[in-house]
Amino acid sequence: MRRATLNPVRRASTASLIVAAGALFVGMSGCASERRIFITSEPSGAVVVLNDVEIGRTPVDIDFTWFGVYDVRLRKEGYEPLITSAKAEAPAHEWPGFDLIAETLPVRFKTHVQWHFELAPSVSDPDEIIARARNLRRQVGAELAPDDPRRSRPPTDEGLLIERDADVEDEPPVELPPLLPPPTRDERSPR
Repeated sequence: MRRATLNPVRRASTASLIVAAGALFVGMSGCASERRIFITSEPSGAVVVLNDVEIGRTPVDIDFTWFGVYDVRLRKEGYEPLITSAKAEAPAHEWPGFDLIAETLPVRFKTHVQWHFELAPSVSDPDEIIARARNLRRQVGAELAPDDPRRSRPPTDEGLLIERDADVEDEPPVELPPLLPPPTRDERSPR
């Protein structure tokens, strides 16, 4: 019986084809995607804290790894601090299943998330602060149900006072020793 063997030329071309296919696969796969969050504010120059890490002043951009909800804080002199959250949504090529296919494509995907925040000027006029507080009180009162007991009486400071029970006896007052008169000139140290 004759044994079938590949001739050396054919064997070399098959090996080079396998190596070329492997190199092509490695070269095509792993085209990492670029993920960046761009944060702007009005006015610009606000300090941005993202998930408890200060990242800079607006406008600012940063690479990110995970999609989801981020805690965002902005602060700037003369403006009310802004504490909020923002979401980085995953595009279709990042969805589970599709991301495996997208990684093998010879394309570099770019995911850019844009967040813009408006800062409110801070109020330092006491009359304006009181007017805002009254306006908020009216808004809260309008949101309460008609039968809510908090609606019938406005909040007061009386709830902060501690009233004594009638059946508790008062302790007798403690008598303090009389104050000593100030020293006379003769009792002071000589000069």
